[in-house]
Amino acid sequence: MKILKTEIADRNIGLDLFRVVAVSIVVVGHYFEHFSNLYFTNVLLDGVEMFFVLSGFLIGNIFLNAEINSKNEFLSFSKKFYIRRWFRTLPNYYLFLFVNILFVYFGIYDGIINFNASAYFVFLQNFSKPLDLFFWESWSLAVEEWFYLLLPAILVSVVVIFKSKFQNAYLYTFLILMIFPLLYRIFTYNSNADQSTYYLYFRKLVLTRLDSIAYGLGAALVIKFYEESVYKGRFVLFTIGIIGLIVLKIYVIDWNSFFKQTIALSFESLFTVMLLPLFYFANIKQKILKAPIVFIAIISYSMYLVHLPVIYLIKKSSFGYNQIIFLVIYLISVIVVSTISYLIWERPTTKIRNRIF
Repeated sequence: MKILKTEIADRNIGLDLFRVVAVSIVVVGHYFEHFSNLYFTNVLLDGVEMFFVLSGFLIGNIFLNAEINSKNEFLSFSKKFYIRRWFRTLPNYYLFLFVNILFVYFGIYDGIINFNASAYFVFLQNFSKPLDLFFWESWSLAVEEWFYLLLPAILVSVVVIFKSKFQNAYLYTFLILMIFPLLYRIFTYNSNADQSTYYLYFRKLVLTRLDSIAYGLGAALVIKFYEESVYKGRFVLFTIGIIGLIVLKIYVIDWNSFFKQTIALSFESLFTVMLLPLFYFANIKQKILKAPIVFIAIISYSMYLVHLPVIYLIKKSSFGYNQIIFLVIYLISVIVVSTISYLIWERPTTKIRNRIF
């Protein structure tokens, strides 16, 4: 409870709710995918897509709100950004990388451990080609880590080479990160692609998905300079986003179509980011609602990493898993294990980061 009291005061509850919706879609969706053959890709909202645009939005705000007036200040800020991001994301990632390796080694679930598995330690498992060995949920984490690495590097390059002001450099960087993945998807278009090819070579590669996070950067920029207009239009934007996602889900189904492999992914990110303002400006005052939202948001990263190992353990057990009771057991298990992971591993490493700064 002390953790919650401290966190609630400093958090945007609406964005936490956005994060809770995202992780719930992933966690519940994967359960039904594994146990009922009801694929979560059929759900209107994509939880990973929501995580992507939210990450871009939060990072964008970090950079836009920084007081950077010189190249040296920017270099110092970038160094701190890298350290803070890595302290936040890497300890949990490597912990569950080893958990997944052990699960494969002891036969808890199928996978392949060989020399190529070393790519997972440097986030190269899905950079330009899929390395589909194990730890399949890590594809999205690789996209995010490469984005964290590239954003300051591109920003400082634009500032130094073109001698741009920081806000202009931010805009140019957003455009680069938004356009390049689209061009790469166009260049690698495969007219013979099936569903598996589409997911492995277009939806889940670093080079094809960096633009999803970039749309969050754009949202941060728009809200910073046009906050009042975005606030007034938040319901309209949300409605357009939902309708757009419905249209994409219903009508864009051909895996080998040029539109699906290229522009449709851009539209999905755009429509998803349109949902963000309604959450961002949400004002949830009831403490009875705030507490569970903040709690799940705090452990959401651990939940993302925990939920598939829990599924593998349930499938390996002697229990039947066609009854709704096992969904309840699964959700409770994910929350409990994620909470333990947060308290004994993720939070202590975050405390070390906070002491450094």
